[in-house]
Amino acid sequence: MRRFFSSPAGLMLWLAPVLAQLLTGAKPPGEFLWPPAFFLAVIVYGCGALLCHDFACRAQAAAEDKPFWPLLMRYAVGYGLFVEGVMLGNVTSTDWPRLGSLADPQHGHLLAYNPTWTLLALTTFAVLGVAVPVMMVELLRPEAVGKEWLSRTGMRWARFLFDATVVIGVLSSGRHWMVPDWLVLLLAWWLVRGARNWRPRAVVGRRPWREASPRRVGWGAAGLALLMAAWPVWAPGVTPFSFFRPFVVMVFTAWLTWFAAVRTARRVAAGWSPRHSLAFVTGFLAVHALLAPGQDADAYFTEHPGGMGLVGLLALIGLWRLHVKVRRRAAPPPESDPIGTGAPL
Repeated sequence: MRRFFSSPAGLMLWLAPVLAQLLTGAKPPGEFLWPPAFFLAVIVYGCGALLCHDFACRAQAAAEDKPFWPLLMRYAVGYGLFVEGVMLGNVTSTDWPRLGSLADPQHGHLLAYNPTWTLLALTTFAVLGVAVPVMMVELLRPEAVGKEWLSRTGMRWARFLFDATVVIGVLSSGRHWMVPDWLVLLLAWWLVRGARNWRPRAVVGRRPWREASPRRVGWGAAGLALLMAAWPVWAPGVTPFSFFRPFVVMVFTAWLTWFAAVRTARRVAAGWSPRHSLAFVTGFLAVHALLAPGQDADAYFTEHPGGMGLVGLLALIGLWRLHVKVRRRAAPPPESDPIGTGAPL
């Protein structure tokens, strides 16, 4: 059992729900650590992230011209829509408690949908629930890069548990499915299916990505995380003109999603070193860790309040340990001098 939980698949099973649910403040520690809720989060986020990773690995192995990271992000968006739109019904909800001021139809609603919340939720699922855990596992287990982390049997079990949990979540929600809900289900299926059949387009004349330093990547990731966290609070007052406000909110949210998911995937696919991945993980998670204590004042947490300050502290300690392990592995082995001459070997 200990060997499994230290394997790439075992690390991914608990890293994905901890980052996507606990660190973001979606669930406080008391609710997250309740055994049924924790088991559900492991299935939805852990198995979902593993399926995204292994499906992307299989698609890349079947066609070498497909880069891994754009494939991974496409699968992540598709599975994220299954979770947020199909199982939880957030896409068509106008009274979801976590929406806050964005629940007002004047702030980013379009027909029966809430695209602002949808794009932010899918970005969080794709980046914090899939991309960052994959980077962390690859940093901790560099020998697992480019390989599938589940066996054939494990893949079947993960897919069965994920699908069964989504179906049970839909049946237990008591929602009356209307045409918008069925369209969300169709879109989620199309995204996953489209990721499997996707092929990169050859763009003539595109300039190659300018190589960025790891420090710049880290600061960029921190700024992106801060913007994603502040946008739901700041968005309703972004413009004084009520008519243009929904369009401004939706357009900027769409740009934020593209910048976070698509641009990051292209940059990683263009060639990132482990130092770049470490900087991105550090910048993104450090912001969430520093903002975690503020979640204790959230009125949404009425049953299990408190504990987010400890979560932020543990996240910072975990980042420090990750840095130590990566640097220790990257350090050259010390030269030995068995003869005692003092000359380097």
